[in-house]
Amino acid sequence: MGKSYLEKVLYNTRKAAEQWNIFEAQCEDIEAFKKAFHLRPTASEIQKHITVVSTLETKPMRGSYSAKTKVAHFLNELNKGGLHKEGLDEKTIKEKTRALTKKGFKASIQSEDKLHEWQYQARMINDMRDNKALKSFLKVDNLFFIASEFILSGGGKIDIVGYDGGNHVFFFELKTPSNKKDNPVVEVINYMETYGITKRDETIEVLFNYPINSIKTKDVEFHGYAVYGYSKELDVAKSKQFKSIEEPGVIQFIC
Repeated sequence: MGKSYLEKVLYNTRKAAEQWNIFEAQCEDIEAFKKAFHLRPTASEIQKHITVVSTLETKPMRGSYSAKTKVAHFLNELNKGGLHKEGLDEKTIKEKTRALTKKGFKASIQSEDKLHEWQYQARMINDMRDNKALKSFLKVDNLFFIASEFILSGGGKIDIVGYDGGNHVFFFELKTPSNKKDNPVVEVINYMETYGITKRDETIEVLFNYPINSIKTKDVEFHGYAVYGYSKELDVAKSKQFKSIEEPGVIQFIC
């Protein structure tokens, strides 16, 4: 009998964690590297690869595929080539951009609005741990990045999954302030209903096994947030909390 969908996702997730742990043991400055790249194990191409995702300004949220057993080697190549460091001048930035493209990181060819959304997403991932305004708003002492574009079958893709290191897990859906077409609040409500209720056990099991950061307990609370723009300064005055029955646990805020 073949493996179930969840079993395949868990297999992929554990393989990603194994490879990351191998790389982490060899990396001299893992914190700097984590501000440039992370892993995204998904159910797609389950027998073939794991996605390595860039949060560099030159390649925000662009991914490159690596075979499961070669992820640590691929990460080591990026690290030794200094590709996790942002360039300090235009020439260096262009050189690193070309090098990353050769490594398989896709060019950003989407719309300007989508590119700006990716830029917001990459910035939030990189500094959410140190963003005092954001942590104060969420009423947590710590905030760690776990996953980007997190998805289980039929649940939609969560832009960012965060964690306070205790029992609070956060779903963030990011949009540019100019985006009038999509409704991130509706999307977050779907995440809360799907991942927080319908697929709660599956979500917890996968996040418990995630690479880089993972949840430490299976007794967690899920919180959903729609984010317009992103910066280190949170504009609380423009933030709006939704209290209606139709929108449980969802908060929209503007950075």
